Amino acid sequence: MTSPAEYVSILNMVNLNNGGQQQFVTMAMSFLEQYPMAYIKNLRAWVRAGEKKCFHSFCMIRILQFCNKGHLLLDRSEQSILHLTATYHSCCKLNDEILTVCPDLAIKKRSGEHSGLTALHILVSKDAVEATQHFLAHLSVRQYRRQLMCMLADGNRFKKTNLMGQTALSAAVLNFCTPLVMSLLDAGADLLDQNSLGDTVLHSLVRYANLFPSNRDEVVEMMATIQEHILMPKEEDQRLWGKRYARKVWFCRNRENMTALQLAAVLGEHQIVCFIMDLQWVYRTLYDYNGIFETNLYDITEIDTLAGEAWNQDRSAHLGTHWGKRLLNFFRMVFCCSRTASDNSLCGPPVMEKIFVALAVVAVVMLDKHDRYDDDDDDDDDDDDDDDDDDDDDDDDDDDDDDDDDDDDDDDDDDDDDDDDDDDDDDDDDDDDDEIFKNYK
Repeated sequence: MTSPAEYVSILNMVNLNNGGQQQFVTMAMSFLEQYPMAYIKNLRAWVRAGEKKCFHSFCMIRILQFCNKGHLLLDRSEQSILHLTATYHSCCKLNDEILTVCPDLAIKKRSGEHSGLTALHILVSKDAVEATQHFLAHLSVRQYRRQLMCMLADGNRFKKTNLMGQTALSAAVLNFCTPLVMSLLDAGADLLDQNSLGDTVLHSLVRYANLFPSNRDEVVEMMATIQEHILMPKEEDQRLWGKRYARKVWFCRNRENMTALQLAAVLGEHQIVCFIMDLQWVYRTLYDYNGIFETNLYDITEIDTLAGEAWNQDRSAHLGTHWGKRLLNFFRMVFCCSRTASDNSLCGPPVMEKIFVALAVVAVVMLDKHDRYDDDDDDDDDDDDDDDDDDDDDDDDDDDDDDDDDDDDDDDDDDDDDDDDDDDDDDDDDDDDDEIFKNYK
């Protein structure tokens, strides 16, 4: 009886280019019938060998289909045969043959530090445009298409790489491969698809630019490509839908409740902030045009958070006009200064981020102190008014007592005086009483 090692040795010696196909098929079928697990193990080894064993691998997969043994490819290995093919081969036919024999491998995911990785992620990360297009075309009539687009490669190994966005579309976007991006969008990928952090491809682009500043220009170009794709639908009657969809995409928030614009502002990506703010029909709207000059309105409510809080809390008119304007001018000055400083090679994004945070804290503290100061002044004024009223009452009482004593003394001293003197004293007393009541009033 032939052992598995002997089968492998015989199959390796068969020359498939000189009429040895029949011998190879006969030996391979016998090998599969006697040792199915060894057959799959040898197939995986040949796939790892790359292009030099491509035809051998193709024939062995075709034999699995002929013998109705495609389910053997769904083994418990951490890495499926389709993962290996996508990694070590550029042959589109080999991928197509595997998907034909066992279509469930399309949604097979890896585990461990490569958790969530599919064959599509691998093809996209390699910029294999032709292989990816064949892969998607083969799945066009199957049910795995949309499910595959939403699968997330969330393993720790993919942090700070082009797979940090976790979806296949984000991998193509972070590779700045426009043909792949368009192919995935046409195949059913959605710009609103979110990863485990709630980030869309736009959030991922902002984070990627912050990690790799040298690619910031490519990030802006990719954002422009995405916006152009949104606003230029294939059917003319969908143009209005494209504008609405653009707002929906750019206003989408992640789990930190931030849009792409807010995330760029927090990370200090001024170039990206300026680009996003200048997007027509999203944050910029044409207000007036006279043939020479145009007037545009910019929506800054997302980044003017302090003004929004002040408005929602319905503060006093003084706070809304005086401090609101000063705070707005303050942040305008910060934005202009930081934008100028970002061009200096000695002041990178981390430094600018700290500056932004420090200045924002100062502004909030100033605003809080102003509110407390106003409240303290109001309380002090009320206390002063109460004290003044009490002092006035005490003074009036003392004056009344003194006047009564003076009247008694005058009566005792003037008992023996004439009636005319008594009348004069009475007149003086009346004058004193009038003066007392006058002061009291």
